[in-house]
Amino acid sequence: MKYFKYSEDAETGTKAKDLIETALRYGGKDGVVYDEMRKRSRIWKAIDENEDPCGLLLEDSDGNILISLLKKVPFVNATRQVEEMITALCNSEAPPAVMETKGKSKGNGKSKPAEEQPAAQA
Repeated sequence: MKYFKYSEDAETGTKAKDLIETALRYGGKDGVVYDEMRKRSRIWKAIDENEDPCGLLLEDSDGNILISLLKKVPFVNATRQVEEMITALCNSEAPPAVMETKGKSKGNGKSKPAEEQPAAQA
């Protein structure tokens, strides 16, 4: 599992969630083929169903697709803040609550704030 934190740069107002959505929309110079749309659709669905206002929890495969997309998007503003935010997103790991319970519970794949996630059953 990878947790993409929804950070925001106070100076520029740049939001990580906006960068994620930009990466999902970007089709490149040749556009996007159907199979690629389906992969992105899984991430859009996770965003739509997400209940965590602080971030997005994705399966590893979807997280890797998102990271790949973030690395391909040409951004209009090449600021240090945007670069740092993209770097943080690309280095996403599971949130602490998931790391602690890894192997004990697979969960339902829906992202909830860590304080709302039930404790793993032994």
